[in-house]
Amino acid sequence: MYANRTQRTQQFVQALEQTLTSNEGALLPNVEMDLAERAATLSEEMLGDIDRALPYWERVLLRDPQSERAFTRLKQILTTRERWGELQALYERVVELSDDVSRKCDLLSEAALVAEEITQELPRAVGFYERILSLEPAHEDAMLALDKLYQQTQDHDKLAKLLQKRIEGSVGELVPLKVRLGKLLFGELADPKSALSFLEEVLTEDTSEREA
Repeated sequence: MYANRTQRTQQFVQALEQTLTSNEGALLPNVEMDLAERAATLSEEMLGDIDRALPYWERVLLRDPQSERAFTRLKQILTTRERWGELQALYERVVELSDDVSRKCDLLSEAALVAEEITQELPRAVGFYERILSLEPAHEDAMLALDKLYQQTQDHDKLAKLLQKRIEGSVGELVPLKVRLGKLLFGELADPKSALSFLEEVLTEDTSEREA
């Protein structure tokens, strides 16, 4: 009985595929989306074939860029198959299509984590976090992530600018930030005059600060 049900499902999915293929561009958008979603769902849930479902979820997302279900399923399939390049491209596409700044930042954060922790593409992760700050200049998580990444990549100029921004926005404890910035300016950027001004501020604000 299970085999018969599977065979019927297979035949139904094939019929959906044929309809979608033979009527390319001729179907109403809502009809095309409905057929594609049915083909994707049946391929996954009844046939256990996530690779077969992939192009149909792509088709749903193409017709409805706001489809959270299609986006979520595509993320899960690409992650399962470890197709990281395609996953990054998916994030890029959905970010560009979204009008919601908060959602854009969330998507860019996810993309940055993939680049940072899975594919080990630190420059790419930096790019994603910098795009978040271009959208939300006070985004604390992005600033903290960039602080770490700039140190790892030894980008001293950008790190100094970021520390300055964090000090101005009071993102973190100010005395340790000023000490770090002062040391960075003095040691790595050869700017003792600017370094001294920050370290003097530290001594003025916290006379117990020994590192200065």
